[in-house]
Amino acid sequence: MTVNMPIEKIEPKVKEKQIYSEQINFQFLTREFELQLILTKDHLEIKLYDLKNEDVYQNKIKNENFSQIILNKTLKTIKLLPDNFLLYDQVAKHFLFIFGLKEIILKATGKKKNKDLINFKIEMLTKESQQLKKRIEILEKNQKTILQDFEQRFQEIANGLSKKQMGGLFKMGGKPVCQWDTSNAESVVFSENNLQVTAINGNFWRGVRGDKILAHGVTTIKIKMDKLHLGNGGIMVGVVDSKYKGINYNSAKGHMLYSSNGYYYQNGQPRRMLCKPLNQNDIVSVIVDMDRKELTFKLNDKTLGTAWSDLPKKVLLAIDLYYQKCSASILF
Repeated sequence: MTVNMPIEKIEPKVKEKQIYSEQINFQFLTREFELQLILTKDHLEIKLYDLKNEDVYQNKIKNENFSQIILNKTLKTIKLLPDNFLLYDQVAKHFLFIFGLKEIILKATGKKKNKDLINFKIEMLTKESQQLKKRIEILEKNQKTILQDFEQRFQEIANGLSKKQMGGLFKMGGKPVCQWDTSNAESVVFSENNLQVTAINGNFWRGVRGDKILAHGVTTIKIKMDKLHLGNGGIMVGVVDSKYKGINYNSAKGHMLYSSNGYYYQNGQPRRMLCKPLNQNDIVSVIVDMDRKELTFKLNDKTLGTAWSDLPKKVLLAIDLYYQKCSASILF
């Protein structure tokens, strides 16, 4: 239904000199409109023509530092996105025109006062507030659910572990379980506060150990393959009896995972394949359960199963590097 609105004509007694005048045509509510802006020194005159029904909606406001640049940009934006600037109030039967931060009622009868605009703004703000409140409630509910799930999972872990085991899994202050022992290692360099080790001075096996003896509880240490060499002679990682020196995988009761073929080695001999060959940036978890004397490996958090169930009484984290520039790091 077409709403016929009488034309409100604004005819100044003295003709004002135009500083800026521009018009655009656009579609809104499936109707064709023409919008015209006329700027003078004192006023901004706005005319909106409904080309189909030949209705005119207009208003004239005091010029509050409107510039030609602002008006020109606004017209271009209105032409592209008229829905963002023009709202039609079906109840009051008039347009609400949003011009930047200044709202202007383009009315035909001249009887609609600012009260209509204020009521409309209050209604819109109330709806937005209700929507925002619902979103906050949903977010708070989700946050509460996530925290409850985390607490439950942590409690389940804690209930299944002894205090000694908990001490092996978690360290206060974000410090690693152990670092590399720098006292007896040869042909390697240490960096990152003795957390990273790199092979130097040629291609041959060299062994490095951790700086803490593992004798009780469960300890998990993650080793990142920083740089690997393709083919045989890469990196071996695992544990070794604390009594023995020399190359770890060749030592009595050395237990190692070999990066080049994914095999588990015990006392220098391959026992069985645990995984595919490792790639650079892979992370190997070495899980040492000294209460059960078990050694388990994980690759990128995927379990590879128990490698050995008869560990020595005391072991050290161990790593062997073959090629020059091969390197690995203990992660926090």
